[in-house]
Amino acid sequence: MRIRRSTPNRRQQAQRVIRLALGAIQNPSITALITQSAQDYNLDPSLVLAIAQRESGLNANAVSTAGAQGIMQLMPATARSLGVTNPFDPAQNIPAGTRYLSQLINQFSGDIVKGVAAYDWGPTSVQTAVDQFGPNWLYSAPAETQNYVQGILGISPSQVNSSEAPQQPMTIDASTGLPVEDFTNVKSIANITPGLSTQSKVLIGAGVAAAAYFILEDLL
Repeated sequence: MRIRRSTPNRRQQAQRVIRLALGAIQNPSITALITQSAQDYNLDPSLVLAIAQRESGLNANAVSTAGAQGIMQLMPATARSLGVTNPFDPAQNIPAGTRYLSQLINQFSGDIVKGVAAYDWGPTSVQTAVDQFGPNWLYSAPAETQNYVQGILGISPSQVNSSEAPQQPMTIDASTGLPVEDFTNVKSIANITPGLSTQSKVLIGAGVAAAAYFILEDLL
């Protein structure tokens, strides 16, 4: 499936590559948990990784100003409803956040855009916007939510109700957080496991750094 989308700022893209790659390399156990949880709930591991990275930077101790906690930034009430007793434990937080994302996508009949937006904005807000504005619902969302959807899925408000909007299943490139086009052969960073050797980690890190260098060099 080929998905056309707005081209992100190249500097932002380079920064996203570095953040996601280094996060996956430095936190292999967290990445393995994300991969397993995504598979358990029939989601693309790279989608869950992109959300976790955007929410917390893979920081298990992250707390937002609104009170969201842990890697998947669960609000206390949501965490309790999902059976989480320690939101700062990745082994509880990640499966719960992944399950919640799966529930949101299913709540909106498999619509991944609405599901991702609901993870940021809340399902009630998304449903209200859909009821009031129909296909133009994302235009009514806060800029934060529009940027959230754009950053994770590469989908702008004008693409939401078009054939360009993705549905599950799909593949997200973990290095950019964007959908992988059908002619692109990209190995997801989400597939990195604790079995990586130190040499492999160094090589991957060097490759990411080189890619970022050439992207940034082109901007100068």
